[in-house]
Amino acid sequence: MKKLDEYSAVIFDFDGTLVDSLSLWQDIDRIFLGSRGYEVPPDLHEAIAGMSFEETAEYFRKRFSLTDSVPQIMQTWENLSLSEYLNSIPFKPGAKNYIRSLHRTGKPLGIATSNIPTTTEAFLQKHGLHGCFGAMSYTGNATAGKPDPAVFLNAAKTLGVDPNSCLAFEDTLEGISAARSAGMDTVAIREKWSPELSEKIRRMSGTVVDNYLLLPEDLRVTA
Repeated sequence: MKKLDEYSAVIFDFDGTLVDSLSLWQDIDRIFLGSRGYEVPPDLHEAIAGMSFEETAEYFRKRFSLTDSVPQIMQTWENLSLSEYLNSIPFKPGAKNYIRSLHRTGKPLGIATSNIPTTTEAFLQKHGLHGCFGAMSYTGNATAGKPDPAVFLNAAKTLGVDPNSCLAFEDTLEGISAARSAGMDTVAIREKWSPELSEKIRRMSGTVVDNYLLLPEDLRVTA
């Protein structure tokens, strides 16, 4: 892996990478499915990892034989999540200061997420970070969700940089695979992975850290 100043741009996933939102979505899955008579299957989180918001809604509709339409499911999730993002969801330790420090150096920054614009941009605006990002790329506007590389390629294109010169931060195997397929180096932000998944991510990403306070020296902002 290169030093930070050798990368043309840095691109971040949002959920689980910049913000600690895994427990929120587990709660939403429990509330949403519980209200329709279902328990959350143990394999659900792994099954939907990397999917776009719309792909996830379609997966729920088919798997649980829901009468809700895909737009209705998406709207319900947005209603359940937006106030939580604005009032309760924290950054990963060190993430907010890392973004601000990178932005001060003039490094182009982007977001490549499976979340939706409403939630993502409202959160960043609340914390004064929206202007730090020159690219906001969503899997909902791409050809497919992660591990398809389109969302990362779109972010690099918007920033006007070669994908091969970008560094990407992710927290899922699907996201890391997407960024690697786009030609980017990756840093994995540790989540509650199983030992098997942890080893797969370690092999694929190379660099794995618990949070931004523990980044290796070569990836810290020195300016």
